Amino acid sequence: MGIVGRGKQTYIIAEGGIGHCGDVGLGKRIIDQVKAAGADAVKFQFYVTDSFLPKVSKLYDVYSKCELSVTEMEQLRRYADDKHLGFGLSVFSPELYRPAMDMDLTFHKVASSEIWFDRLFSEYLEKLESYHTVFYSLGMVPDEMTAAKIIQRFNDLPAFTYPFYCVSLYPPNPPEMYMQNIRYLHKLCQVGDIGYSDHGQGAESWPAVLAIGYGVDVIEKHVLLDRVLGLSLPMPDEPVSANLFDPVTGGSPFAEYVKRVRQASQAAKKIDTWTKATTETKIRHMVYRSQASDWKRMV
Repeated sequence: MGIVGRGKQTYIIAEGGIGHCGDVGLGKRIIDQVKAAGADAVKFQFYVTDSFLPKVSKLYDVYSKCELSVTEMEQLRRYADDKHLGFGLSVFSPELYRPAMDMDLTFHKVASSEIWFDRLFSEYLEKLESYHTVFYSLGMVPDEMTAAKIIQRFNDLPAFTYPFYCVSLYPPNPPEMYMQNIRYLHKLCQVGDIGYSDHGQGAESWPAVLAIGYGVDVIEKHVLLDRVLGLSLPMPDEPVSANLFDPVTGGSPFAEYVKRVRQASQAAKKIDTWTKATTETKIRHMVYRSQASDWKRMV
């Protein structure tokens, strides 16, 4: 059975990305704070810089400094497991497909940029066992027909697969979000659960809350350690990341984000028939007793 589904609470993933800055100690700190915030899982990006980015890329130096080895990533996975926190990876380099398959990951996540890559399927995804879970993002997919083809390709995999709606802008303006595309995604999937990769500004929770209202079951949100750690590396996803710790208030903006997502999930839980709260029923009976006969005839 998959890790998400009917009857389960919204599954919240903290996208740690490369926020560990190539330091296992900082990666463990991310895991600690994600766990304390109440999320279900943490995810990192797994790559070999030279096979992922050309040296002329403006991001090459940052990603090179943040690269973790297989051994280091496995240390983080084990640490998360000890904390009873789910652990996933987005793999961007073919030489890491096998190491990722050999790790006991809670889930595999395919980034929007990778869903077109045949080698990803033939050497990695098609070799996963049926008990694995695969999330995949549909950012930059141009139309419904293309989305349907991609969904079918993932549906043909042996693993549990879940598409994510996202807008590949950091951050998108509200008119660019087209959140009702989630309805089309439900129609295309016909059955099964879907997720939402939240690229909203900072710790703003309203995009995730809206997505939950449209019926998503998984929320992914980028997170960062305290921005005043003095780290000199600019994080590419900083504008859309929720801070894990606010040194001014001593609180966690991401924890507040998780709280609001949980509240929205409870309010939007799936039901099979018209359902009302027992507390509302009590109020109804009070009104019933106090109103005139017109009300009695209506009920």
